Amino acid sequence: MLGVTQPALTKSLHELEDIMQARLFDRHSRGVRPTEAGLIFVQTARRVLAELRRLDEELDQLSSPGSGTVALGALPVAAAGVLPGTLARLKATYPHIQVRLQQGRTEDLLPLLASGEIDLIVGRLYETAAPYRFSREPLCTEPISILARTEHPILSEEVTVNALRRYDLVLPTVSQRVGQEIEHLLALLGLQPTTSLRSAPTGSSARCCMRRTSSR
Repeated sequence: MLGVTQPALTKSLHELEDIMQARLFDRHSRGVRPTEAGLIFVQTARRVLAELRRLDEELDQLSSPGSGTVALGALPVAAAGVLPGTLARLKATYPHIQVRLQQGRTEDLLPLLASGEIDLIVGRLYETAAPYRFSREPLCTEPISILARTEHPILSEEVTVNALRRYDLVLPTVSQRVGQEIEHLLALLGLQPTTSLRSAPTGSSARCCMRRTSSR
């Protein structure tokens, strides 16, 4: 990926460690693992590179007003459901703007947002495990719904918690965040599923926009 041989890369790494006066990576049989100092070094290097890229983009914008670059991070469900129409309207209003889009999981995109490599994330609105300081703005809400075939007997009566107890439910996998939300909701309602049938979800309970809080 770097276009250099491993000996040259190892030499550069040794030089970096000599300059920093700290070990940045621990070697093991399968490669290397960053040390605590290495993690700090990588995070700082990402911020520096992001600022250099921003400088280049802002200088380009001076010579071409109305242009510029927006770096977006998106979860797959948001990239497919929200962004296509939004990006089309953006390009219609600002035809010279450049958009860099990166899809990924929340845990992969948040460090990029923190380092400035992307400007905002469009995805589900979840509490983050890491103590990141982001401003969060809800864009829309998709309530959890119960689906049944047209002839299902439950549709002939009022849909209540007691009515749901008489039927098997197909639920999202608990490994999915939306599945965990539904499990929590069922627990609050005192509803214990009568089946363990699970299915991968195709929707989300909420989407939001998260961005870095900065003076820029």
